[in-house]
Amino acid sequence: MTIDTRDLSRPTALSLLLVLAGYYAGSIVGIQLGLRPSGIGATWPPTAILLAALLLSPPRYWWVYLLGVIPAHLHVVGSFQFPEVPFVVRFCQVGTNILLAVLAAFALRSLISAPPKLGNLRNMGVFILVAVVATAFASAVGVWLFLLTGWAADFWFVWRQRVLANLFTIVTIPPVIVLAFAGQFLGAHATRRSYLELALIAVGVLVVGIPVFGLESPGPSNLPALMLAPLPFLMWAAVRVGVGGTGLTLLTVAGIAVADALIGRGPFINRAPDVNVLSLQIFLTAISIPTLLLAALVEERRQEAESLKQTSKKAELALAERSLQLELAGKAALVGTFAYDVATERMQISAGYAAIHGFPEGTSEIAYRQWQLGVHPEDLERWEELRSLTFSDQRREYGWEYRVVRPEGEVRWIEARSFVSYGSNCCAQRVVGVDIDITNRKRAEEHQNTLLAELDHRVKNVLATVGAIIVQTPKANSSLADYVAGLGDRIKSLARTHELLSHSRWHGVSLEEIIQRELAPYLADNAEIGGPYVTLKAEAAPALGMVLHELATNAAKYGAFSKPGGRLVLRWRWLGNGSPGRLIIEWREFGGLPHQEPSQPGYGTSIIREVIPFELGGTSDLEFASGGLRCRLEIPADWARGSDREESQRP
Repeated sequence: MTIDTRDLSRPTALSLLLVLAGYYAGSIVGIQLGLRPSGIGATWPPTAILLAALLLSPPRYWWVYLLGVIPAHLHVVGSFQFPEVPFVVRFCQVGTNILLAVLAAFALRSLISAPPKLGNLRNMGVFILVAVVATAFASAVGVWLFLLTGWAADFWFVWRQRVLANLFTIVTIPPVIVLAFAGQFLGAHATRRSYLELALIAVGVLVVGIPVFGLESPGPSNLPALMLAPLPFLMWAAVRVGVGGTGLTLLTVAGIAVADALIGRGPFINRAPDVNVLSLQIFLTAISIPTLLLAALVEERRQEAESLKQTSKKAELALAERSLQLELAGKAALVGTFAYDVATERMQISAGYAAIHGFPEGTSEIAYRQWQLGVHPEDLERWEELRSLTFSDQRREYGWEYRVVRPEGEVRWIEARSFVSYGSNCCAQRVVGVDIDITNRKRAEEHQNTLLAELDHRVKNVLATVGAIIVQTPKANSSLADYVAGLGDRIKSLARTHELLSHSRWHGVSLEEIIQRELAPYLADNAEIGGPYVTLKAEAAPALGMVLHELATNAAKYGAFSKPGGRLVLRWRWLGNGSPGRLIIEWREFGGLPHQEPSQPGYGTSIIREVIPFELGGTSDLEFASGGLRCRLEIPADWARGSDREESQRP
């Protein structure tokens, strides 16, 4: 159960009443525990209770408790102590008690904290040291006052008596009260079992302590054994129930010992009264200080162990999360790790490695033979040579690329990087490494190589075409300017077609788009153009573009585009007739200049008649009719595709 320390952080009527009641009751106990026939007190609890109250409350409220205990002390001593104590002596007593409590409280707040945390060896050691020093100093002041009033005659005797009477209670009672209010009476991690153990310890102390300390007139030879009787239970308490439980056990032992001494029994009654009191006080002080230090040390080690346990759990959780993250990353990035034991020929593999090689999910260990079975046969022999060379040369690192065949038949490319460790006999012992799936990279490289080869082929074709244009362009009967213009127009036509192919990423180009680009310089409501949607393959577009360019150039010079009133009709359609299909393109000119077939065909005529049959395996029929030029082109369907392949479409 945790008691809110704020209950004493601000004085209320209830908190003040509790402190005064504790002080009053403690004074009565201290007075009644005076050993007969001398009446000398063995312990003095009220000062310890006052100190506990000061430790639990802020210094600005101490005056409330300090003023309250003055009338309580004056009344209880005047009512219960005999012979009667003079008023001035009672006032000196309470003043000494207040001085001791204030000195100790201030010192502890400065050196430790408020309320003090006594669950470690350092703080408990400081607490005991402060208790000893403050008790010694306050007792010296008190005895000096007693000497002035004539109440005491022997300074050292009275000083020793007061120091020992206060010291035991100062070191045992405040820890019990402070830890109880902090909810750590039996330590920071108390359980029901802890409270059960405390109950068993208390029962054991009572069972052993009452008979042992209740013996009648034990001989001197029995004293050591009697003094050690409660020690096992004190050790049990120090090890198992913390500082608070140990303090309570010490108070129980003290209560039994003092109570039996009061009735004339036990080991503290055989000598003079002052010697008996001194023996009892020394006994209680001697067992309390080391036992409390031991309890604090054990509690500190227990807290460190718990903290280490929590840290270990956090580290294990963080490691598990990191391992899971690495596992997921390995699967996503297709990266895996392995460790191969050469002697056992077993491989420890990660989840990413299993995913790359196609092993079942959750596989963490495989035989070396299993890995070999997955390697592509063409790469396995190369691997055996690389492995033998690496081991014989004692290389620390090697890398290679190989293929694996997954269980479903898929081939994947792997890049491996491995590190080898060797034993004292210079033989390989262990190989650790990482495998990276580079299949996509290999496919990209293959695709790039294909593109480069295709580009090389196309460039060669273009250069060959340009070379042919240069050689075949007529120049014998033309000026240099005409030659350059004709050559430039043909190259520009070729460039326009390549531009269209580039825009389509060489996936084909629309037939209508080629026609529109070649005829664009001449169109002005003087042409009828139409047909189904047709896409030419990249290989067919340049050839058809050259033919259309020559037809358009001829129409501009001699045909439909050479004079007003001329007209061009350009249609295309699919022709089936049960065959695989052919694309028909028909060019008809009307109203041009009179046009006769030249006696010697020029370069343009050769292009129109020969390119389609030679490049595409089609036909080209060119007719120089009196009404205008006619040209019929047939292109096999392998070079074109469209959405409207009709069996027949008439212009």
